Amino acid sequence: GGLSLPNPVNDVRALGNVLAELGFKVHALEDGNLQQMRDHLDYALADAPDKAMLLFFYAGHAVQKNNVNWLLPIDFVPTKGVRVEETALGSDEILKKLETVPDATRIVILDACRNYPLGDADEVAGNGLAGLITEGNSLIAYATLAGDVARDGNGPNSPYTGALVSALNTPGLELYDVFRTVRYKVRSATDGLQLPWVSGSLPPGIVLNASVEESPAELAQLDGLDPIQAVHWRAIARSNDPGDFEAFVTAYADSPARNIALQRERELLAEQVEPTPPVQIDVVSPDGAPFTITACDTWVSDPLDPKRIAPGVPWGLVNTRNAIRDCSIALSQ
Repeated sequence: GGLSLPNPVNDVRALGNVLAELGFKVHALEDGNLQQMRDHLDYALADAPDKAMLLFFYAGHAVQKNNVNWLLPIDFVPTKGVRVEETALGSDEILKKLETVPDATRIVILDACRNYPLGDADEVAGNGLAGLITEGNSLIAYATLAGDVARDGNGPNSPYTGALVSALNTPGLELYDVFRTVRYKVRSATDGLQLPWVSGSLPPGIVLNASVEESPAELAQLDGLDPIQAVHWRAIARSNDPGDFEAFVTAYADSPARNIALQRERELLAEQVEPTPPVQIDVVSPDGAPFTITACDTWVSDPLDPKRIAPGVPWGLVNTRNAIRDCSIALSQ
């Protein structure tokens, strides 16, 4: 349908990796058609126990009609007169399915409405998403105000997902404080053009990333590591992605933590849980440049710096975990 955008796949991967580290069982779908979207949601909910914390995240195109938000699958064809009710996934269907899990805490995050693929002369009710009323133990978070259009961004992630991942990487923030932080960072990064908001009836005190001190065993893993290796190890120590540990071993073949990294990689592979793929960053060096631009350069470059060597990521939208990992690897080379 030609609805592909540069960042949604990276957004799903970045958030999926963070949620996995926070203890969520992640079911990720990239570039799904309508039937795949429905089947994947059903599959994930069938695995959810009573009183679970459910988090549904969508990144990509969406439109509103009759106060229902419609998430557009990859095979959606934006032609005049198209019936979105028959060709897209409605927010009411999503909420009803989430409500089938008894006593669950429900969080819906929509980083959608990046542009309006149907054009102005169509039956759909206008730009942006409709504001939905939450009921019960629920929270709905939007990348921007009702009726406004969110940005896809020029960095590895959209402004909203970049800010969300950054906030979730901060230990101790209550859920509502996470979204307050996201609103501030997105507003700053977009010069006030995009204002995220939430509608919720969840009680205060919910913390997704509890502040946990390193255990004696975790501290022992740092013995003998040089400063760069220690920073890198702390960034991946609780990762559920075997690729993180493979990359560590590749970067530091003689590291004292090599055997621990290999063991952790084997354990994760033995669990046979398919990890969320890593965020992909296009690394392109200018023609004739005597250097190679790395993923680290993308994270640390400031878009406002006229001397930057990569497009960069605005302050507040940096995925700190990935930045530490990628820059540690760059320094080891």
